[in-house]
Amino acid sequence: MSKDTKIDVFFLIDISGSMTGEPIDSLCNVVIDILKTLSCDPRNLGRIRLSINTYNSKFYENHKLELVEDLLFIFSSLGNAYGPTHSGEAIEQILLKIKETTDQYENNEHVYKKPLLIHITDGLPSDIHFFNHIIVDLKRQKINTIGCGIGENIDLTTLKLFSDKVFYVENNNGKSIIEFSKLLSSIILFYLFSDDNNLDALEVLNPTKPNNPNLSARIKIL
Repeated sequence: MSKDTKIDVFFLIDISGSMTGEPIDSLCNVVIDILKTLSCDPRNLGRIRLSINTYNSKFYENHKLELVEDLLFIFSSLGNAYGPTHSGEAIEQILLKIKETTDQYENNEHVYKKPLLIHITDGLPSDIHFFNHIIVDLKRQKINTIGCGIGENIDLTTLKLFSDKVFYVENNNGKSIIEFSKLLSSIILFYLFSDDNNLDALEVLNPTKPNNPNLSARIKIL
């Protein structure tokens, strides 16, 4: 892939009531750790844009697309966790944001790969009927998706509907969170430097790869 190739990564993070306390604090640390990891290698600079979006009963665009090295200095919080989990409505909104970006690609001198949408949640969508409806639209889009579950009450069925690339951690403890952030960073970097425009060759999420350093007993592949 050309050295000028760039990627856009959209995070969609559940901040509903069940994320109150340690879960939301841990995810905030995950985001900070990812930004630090992606910013520390000069080869990545100017090539990765990241957008942070959260949701409960509403959708929040916390940070529009920014280079990770710039976002590192302005990101501070995911907001307060409360309310229901309107995943369907949030996915609808993030698809609109992604479309705004992809419409600009053809006018950009750089080569952009398909956007990467990473959804992190800990439970079942409150708007399950609308969720099932919007997933049909999601599948039509030229977007790479990854579903991430965190906590013991994860609804893996809906995560699998969101993406065929799903991993989860059941325990929201320190070591699990560190490995969670490392894996997400590895996925983003793999995609940046991959010759493919999709995630089918995503070795970091291949549980059959011998001695895969990105997987452990704490992280499970669906």
